[in-house]
Amino acid sequence: MTDSEKPTVLITGAGIGIGAATARAFADAGYRVIVTDILEDESRSVVADIESGGGEAGYHHLDVTDTDEVESVVSAVQDRYGPLEAIVANAGIAHRVPLAKLTDEKWDHTHEVDLKGVMRVCRAAAPAMRAAGRGSMIAVSSIMGVAYGWDEHVQYSAAKAGVVGLVRGLAVELARDGVRVNGIAPGYIRTA
Repeated sequence: MTDSEKPTVLITGAGIGIGAATARAFADAGYRVIVTDILEDESRSVVADIESGGGEAGYHHLDVTDTDEVESVVSAVQDRYGPLEAIVANAGIAHRVPLAKLTDEKWDHTHEVDLKGVMRVCRAAAPAMRAAGRGSMIAVSSIMGVAYGWDEHVQYSAAKAGVVGLVRGLAVELARDGVRVNGIAPGYIRTA
């Protein structure tokens, strides 16, 4: 496989937890891995791990709440490597906030990261994937958004349930262009 034929995956929130494990798994499967996160040191450590194992990886700072930054990073990666083979929209936050203390700002911030961040990354990657007639978008929801509620985390459960609706809508819209959209809903995972 030549360098230009090597598939590229962009993973958000890849500095720690599920995102870091996903980055390593894609590297093991032969992908060029673009590690994105707001956590630079942790992300660079993931890149170093992948490279020390013989894989190819790079880091880009990415705050999924910043539309301009999302579009800039996705564009820069695609300009260098061509259309992404896959994206994994994993970046997320979960803060314990009892309902009585749940301000509009805290609700909105969780949705900006956990739901709207997924949409931003998918929206940025979609045009090149559609033009190529291929690609895979994977959005990370949570069992707390599809099967259970989470005490003092209603904003998280609501955002992760929204990811399911987003995935369903995008899957129908992008299927005719050969782009697959799927969601996963992990159960209890010990992460940071």
